[in-house]
Amino acid sequence: MNSLSLADIMDKNVKVFDNRPSLDEASALANLYHLVIMEDNRPTEILVKGQNFVSGSVNAPPQEHWESPLSAKADTKAITFYEEHRYDLRPVVVLDSADKVQGLITPTIFTKNLLQYCEALNSFFQTLLDTVNEAVTVVTKDGIVSHWNSVAQDTYSIAQQNIIGRHIANFFDQKDLTTLKILNEGRPVRQSYHCPRPGTHVLINASPVIFDGKIIGAISSEQDITKIVRLNENLLSTSSQLRDLQQKISPSDDPFGKIIGKGHAIRRTISMARKISSSEATVLITGESGVGKELFAQAIHLSSPRASHPLITLNCGAIPAALFESELFGYEGGAFTGAEKKGKPGKLELAQGGTLFLDEIGELPLDLQVKLLRVLQD
Repeated sequence: MNSLSLADIMDKNVKVFDNRPSLDEASALANLYHLVIMEDNRPTEILVKGQNFVSGSVNAPPQEHWESPLSAKADTKAITFYEEHRYDLRPVVVLDSADKVQGLITPTIFTKNLLQYCEALNSFFQTLLDTVNEAVTVVTKDGIVSHWNSVAQDTYSIAQQNIIGRHIANFFDQKDLTTLKILNEGRPVRQSYHCPRPGTHVLINASPVIFDGKIIGAISSEQDITKIVRLNENLLSTSSQLRDLQQKISPSDDPFGKIIGKGHAIRRTISMARKISSSEATVLITGESGVGKELFAQAIHLSSPRASHPLITLNCGAIPAALFESELFGYEGGAFTGAEKKGKPGKLELAQGGTLFLDEIGELPLDLQVKLLRVLQD
């Protein structure tokens, strides 16, 4: 809206004169054009198209109604101009940089074209909503849903015609609605894990809509990560079952027996791993993908005094950053929006007395690595 200039909303049907035309000529032209009289490159009078002839007395011809106009350059911002002239609604003659007449704007023309411009903007906005891959919700300051895109329909199985114009709390538990909290607090949310409905997991970005210093609504964009969460849970469960089966199928007195290699480097690494397995020290295992880092982690655990306790593996590269803290540390019931009522133990708690293997730890964002360092140090 701020980019709208006077040139965007003016009527270009104008005729320019140096002097007033005759009544007959003006009468003939004024049904098709706005008439503008210019003196010394300045518009002095205008006759607005189709509406400025007034009847004279009985048996007298109609009279012209010429007006003194405002003038402005074509690239002038329309909203700014009319805010400055809100108490002076005379027609505006639009000039180019050389003071040549380009068009004319009356209050009626301004209102009509501004409404058309708003409708066009709304079409762009609606197309944007239906183009993005996230579920987008727009609510007013009263919590009434004004926009609900097609992805939101699919994610929550709520049709647009059923939710638009109604309060969002009619469809979701009010305590689980981030958008309502934003309306009250005015603070944006970025990449936050959210569970607006049981069994639906999303990453939400939401912001208040602020106009003239006041919150007039809120917009939220939610990425459905339900499949990712379920795949991660299945991956962890399958990995645990696989390790149990490997132990049953190929029992070995030597946990390092699964590591095959006769070279000096691998034998030296195995020897070092044997020594540290009896300690409580945190171990960093580095190497390219596929060299057997997880095999070493399993062997160190099985050779340690912690072997009778669980080995918990957490693949840092397979978990969205926003979910990592809750996966690692767990949470108590009701600790955040969407949390399970009974809470959920974190991997640190599950590995209590045993070993926690953080795979692909280099994939963690730096801020999360700092938090993890604090845990390891404490």
